[in-house]
Amino acid sequence: MAYLGLVEDGLAIISFCLVCFATRSLFAWRFRLVGIDSWVHLLAAEEIRLNGFRIPKEHLASHFILRGTIAYPPLLHYLIAIFPTRAFLFLSRYLSAFFDAVHVALLFALVKLLTGEFLPASLAATAFVFTPRSFEESLSLTPRPLGSLLLTLTLASLLLSQTTFQGHVQLLFLISAFACALVLLCHKMATQALAFLALSLTLAGLWVSVLVLITGFALATAISRGYTLKMIREHLAILRFWSRYVAQLGSQIRITVGKIRFLGASNPWSVYPLLVLFFLPPVGVSYVRLISYFAIWSIVALLLAIVTSLWKRVMFLGQGVRYLDYAAFPSAVVVGIMSTYVSQDLLFYGLFVGLLAISIVKMRRSFRTTSRLKDYVLSSDLLDCIEAIRESPRDNVLCIPATLTAAVAYFARKRVLNTSSPYAYGELFSIFTVAGYVPIMPIEQIVRKYEIGLILVERTLEASVNACNVEAMHANSTYSVYETRTAIGWPS
Repeated sequence: MAYLGLVEDGLAIISFCLVCFATRSLFAWRFRLVGIDSWVHLLAAEEIRLNGFRIPKEHLASHFILRGTIAYPPLLHYLIAIFPTRAFLFLSRYLSAFFDAVHVALLFALVKLLTGEFLPASLAATAFVFTPRSFEESLSLTPRPLGSLLLTLTLASLLLSQTTFQGHVQLLFLISAFACALVLLCHKMATQALAFLALSLTLAGLWVSVLVLITGFALATAISRGYTLKMIREHLAILRFWSRYVAQLGSQIRITVGKIRFLGASNPWSVYPLLVLFFLPPVGVSYVRLISYFAIWSIVALLLAIVTSLWKRVMFLGQGVRYLDYAAFPSAVVVGIMSTYVSQDLLFYGLFVGLLAISIVKMRRSFRTTSRLKDYVLSSDLLDCIEAIRESPRDNVLCIPATLTAAVAYFARKRVLNTSSPYAYGELFSIFTVAGYVPIMPIEQIVRKYEIGLILVERTLEASVNACNVEAMHANSTYSVYETRTAIGWPS
């Protein structure tokens, strides 16, 4: 019987992994080349691979006209660099989906271990698979799914060591601390979210959370030989820039009902942790404390999303909705555990079906909306123009909108007018708007100041370029490529 149970659990885990992987990778399978920042990550991985698996001194600087030191968390780049460069495009399509599949396997195994029942584990896995925010973060190559997975491993190990599995406290603490170190080396926003969540758990009585942070930071610093300190300084520079920028915008920022509705639809399963306040497990159940801590984890992530979306003074701490990705795992755990003791089955399952329907509708809309983003999906027209740029002897490319620059840098191997350094953000946003990334500086001034040789422009924005001294080089129905006068040897 025990053997049959293991087989049943194994088949269930594989099934949920496949469903999760399929939902996340369908977009990349359909559109092939997707993402805005995907190409920067591939460039970084390629540099590390060609530099003997060491981070170059001027990391990524050769690809961007605007210079500045870059200290991006390198864990994802090292993982990609293990593979041959010919596999990079394949990884860009499916690596994020793979990390989410691992995430759901961990979730199913944990809930099954805690409850000993198949149904709660299946409900939890279903909730995670159909969490819209997690789905949206996994559509292209970014470090966010890996960062979220490592954050889960950090906090879940910590919580288990202090509640259900106190007999393995040393081992679980080491796993938690090492995963914390990897979070620091993976993604800055995941690190920031982890710090907030760990401090919140400390206030809830888990003082060991701070010890995990300190130990993880020490490990990350040792593993990276001090590179972690450079990453933290750069992250603080990012926060300082956005703090000043948000303060300058002031009353221009609008808080709308639509934004609140968008937050709610991005992770509807956050409702269940709120219900824990009213439906605690019966006294004596082994996981009473554990479900409380998972609820705190989810609620704090939800609060971070709300305050950074609606409170202007703290908006610089990140795009609020992204914090909901870190609530996906604990919310799903709460869903699974609550199903074992809530007596109002009709209410519980009615709510579950309703939230599942909302999630599926939101995921479908996200799929359709994202597929229409010209700078997110690399169309045949865009690739056609990039090929023309690649074949040109000219360098220094201005892209309008600037969100096209990463793709041009990777596929055309040209320097582009952009930056990955926060120390150059001030200069970058004196050239482009933050919303839309279209030029606010006159095109002719940009051309002269940055010695632009080629201009790639979406045809709906072409009017600003036509007024300049340029010559059409290549065009199709969506994009045009121009050579500047300086580039083709005319007087500047």
